[in-house]
Parts: sequence; C-alpha cells; structure tokens
Amino acid sequence: MDQRFGEEITYLPNAEIQKMRARFVDAYDEPPSADIACNKEQLACLKHALDNGREPYVDMAVWGPHGTRLLKKASMSGLNIMRDGTFMNVELFGPPNIDLWSGCYDVLATGCIMLGAVRRPYLAAYKKWIIRLAAIYGPVVWHLLYQTDVRCRSELMQEVFQILLAEHNAARMSKMPSDFDPTKPWDAVWKRVLEMKDWWNDEFERPAGLINSRVMAVGSAIGGDVQITTSHQRAPAQNQQPQQQQQQQQQQPSRPNKRKRNKGGNPKGSPKGQGNGSPTTTVIPCKICKSTDHTFTQCSLFDPNHGKGKGGKKGKGGKGGKNGKPW
Repeated sequence: MDQRFGEEITYLPNAEIQKMRARFVDAYDEPPSADIACNKEQLACLKHALDNGREPYVDMAVWGPHGTRLLKKASMSGLNIMRDGTFMNVELFGPPNIDLWSGCYDVLATGCIMLGAVRRPYLAAYKKWIIRLAAIYGPVVWHLLYQTDVRCRSELMQEVFQILLAEHNAARMSKMPSDFDPTKPWDAVWKRVLEMKDWWNDEFERPAGLINSRVMAVGSAIGGDVQITTSHQRAPAQNQQPQQQQQQQQQQPSRPNKRKRNKGGNPKGSPKGQGNGSPTTTVIPCKICKSTDHTFTQCSLFDPNHGKGKGGKKGKGGKGGKNGKPW
C-alpha cells in the first residue's frame, strides 16, 4: 500500500470481508468488478492504516487493479541486486498518465466504501476534480498534477483532519453543535479538501499555467518527492510538431542557392560567357561569311573602306557626320 512503511499486519477473516462486500453492494447495488475490486491484502492494509489513525493514503506505484498480480510485479521490480549478491529496495514510480491513475483511484474508492471510511459522492467528486484539471492543463503538466494529488492525500488530508478535530473539540467545549464525527473523520476531510481552492491554485493551477505558457519549466515546479514512470507515456502534441517538421525538412531535397544575376544574364561577379558557375565560352560567328573560326574583323572579305563615299561621306543610303566622319 505504501513504500514508506514495512509493518506486519493480520489478514482479515472471511466473515469481516463479507460485511465489507455488503457495504459496497448497498452503495452500487452490485458487487465490485475485477477491475476495481480490492483483494484481501489491500483491504487488510487499508484497514490497518485507518485503525492506527492514519489517513487512507495509498501509493499509486504499488496500488492498483488486480492487486495479486501487482504485488508480485512490485516485489520483483522493487529489488536491485548488488555486486556482493545482496538485494536493495528501490523506489517504484507512479502512473504516467491520467488513465492509469483513474484505475488505481477506483480501487482506492472501492476499499474506502467497503471499510465505510468515505462515502461515494465525495470519492467521485475528488476523481472528477483531478480528471478536470488534467483535461484543462493537458498531459504536459501531469507530473505536477500527480505530485499535487499525492501531497493532498498524504499531507493535506492529515492537516485538515487535525483542523476539523480542533474545531469539533472547541464546539463541544462551547456547547455548540458539530457535525464532525471523530470516529469517521475522512468523509468530512474528503469534502473539505475540495473546497480549499487557494491550496489547489498555489500547488498546481498557477504553476501549470506558467508551464503551459512557457514561462516556467516543468522541472522547476517538481519537488523531487514524487516521481512518475516514463514508460507507456504519450508524448505531448506540442513536442511532436517540431519533430514532424524536422523529419519533413530532412526528406525534402536540398535546393541550390540562387545567385543574383546582372543585366547581362550572368551571375553577379562571374566573367562573361559563364553561367551558373560553369566555365563555358560563347563564340560569336562572323557577320560576313558566318564562320565561327574568326570574327568579322579577321575575315578575308572584310573591307575597312566599305560604305565610305567621296569626300569622306558615306555612300548611297548612308549617313555621314560632320566633316565626313561617321557618327
């Protein structure tokens, strides 16, 4: 039930277990199903904690559906073999998401109802509150929400119990009525913790809002007293988008960088006749014989005085400049 304690307990007799089952049938009109049922070890542990004045706290890392299977799994995975051949107990981590937490909490609710510790409406209201917070703030802050739940059930409920007991004793001394029953205190405690909105705001809602707005990191809000397992945990949608974009960028072929071109059509800074960085030479054919071996000034048919008339003027149809010089 709790990794912090290693106490010896006594198994419950079958007659007492039958009475506990009858309480559950009165609340639900049917016996508990296999997914939410408490086995005899879980019932004995929970009753032992209540009889000794402790809060009905259970560690979700070692408490959950199918308690017999979970007991074997926890006993094997909670031991690490050392170099000298001895075994050392290690801490088991809590549920990684709200779905697994809900399954563990349903078993706790079954045990509380069977033992008559907490009534059904307050157990259902607490579960609904945790699921609502998980839906509003998302899986990114689940570790923080589970830490808040653990602190509520293990620390706040014990503190609220002492407050209610003090108020009850003060009312009796003043001969005032009090609806608090010290023999069955956890029903009122479960109700009171849900009314403490300031505590939930300080422990979870304010830091969760800062984390979702990326003002605060998740690690800065985690105290280290509560850990969750990372197996079977869904990745947040906000972390999947950059990975998908990165994969798409890797799949796209790389495009060459475009170089600026000048008015001549050549890349900026490249010599004439070169394009796209390739050293190609452009040959201009002769205007007279259309040969590509030479230019028109080197052609044998080239006449430097062609088109010039008498007195330095150009021939028929030609235009001359002033003093017989061409334009």
